[in-house]
Amino acid sequence: MLKELEFLCYSVVLGAMMMSFYDIFRFLRIVISHKRWVEYLEDIFYWCVCGVAIFYLYYRENNGAIRIFAVLGISAGMLAYQQMISRVFFGVISKMIRWQKRRKKLDKIRKKSLKKCIKRVNMIISRR
Repeated sequence: MLKELEFLCYSVVLGAMMMSFYDIFRFLRIVISHKRWVEYLEDIFYWCVCGVAIFYLYYRENNGAIRIFAVLGISAGMLAYQQMISRVFFGVISKMIRWQKRRKKLDKIRKKSLKKCIKRVNMIISRR
């Protein structure tokens, strides 16, 4: 019984780790624009790494036998991570991105205003 509980805990942790790994890809997709085919390759890479990690967990902890409670544990870990950590993480990131865009927009307005002021000063100076 204790061995199954330990296996379940490892499954939940693995599910959370898988989602955190995917959050890294999601973050990179927001920060760096990707072509669609690159995203496909990233997804294939993600699922291959996750498949190897799941296989390794099953092989090490349960001699390769697939147990439904372990599959549910991975799913529960993924869901818990998404509902708790990922939402907060991407909420903060989206606010930072909005703030950065707003700041860039204000910088453009300031530059335009500064250029207009310099033009006016030059016109005043050139009239004298």
